[in-house]
Amino acid sequence: RAAVEAFRRVQARWPQALLILAPRHPERFDEVAKLVADEGLRVERTATEHQQRRRDDDEHLARSLKRGLDAEGYATDVARDGAEGLWLAKESDYDAILLDIMLPKVNGYQVCAALRDAGNWAPILMLTALGEIESRISGFQAGADDYLPKPFEPRELLLRITAILR
Repeated sequence: RAAVEAFRRVQARWPQALLILAPRHPERFDEVAKLVADEGLRVERTATEHQQRRRDDDEHLARSLKRGLDAEGYATDVARDGAEGLWLAKESDYDAILLDIMLPKVNGYQVCAALRDAGNWAPILMLTALGEIESRISGFQAGADDYLPKPFEPRELLLRITAILR
């Protein structure tokens, strides 16, 4: 709220001023954006250079994981965002789901909770850069079966997949 008040003072002097939201925790953007919108300010989401770089890194990681898992004999699908991942998981009968938390459109916590609410009990392994204990607890509370913070060793990922498939 303090940031909104400060922005209103700036906007009074320079009406064309633009407020750029860059929350420390990108998964909280929607919450922060709602606060700003409730104050009557227009909110637009654009990808920052950091977010674009992260998206490129995530796409590279997804391709690498797919190649590695395919080579180990797993059949894999890759979703570009949480909404697509949720749709794929509801339409297909997966043995296990690897799920990133910081997904565009619908975050991993929401995807996990929605799958559990829909009765999908395929084991879910969360893969994420968010390694803090609160993030892990949130993942388990959403219904995840395991949690592996990035960066991780590919051998550990394979062992964890084997374990959740038992």
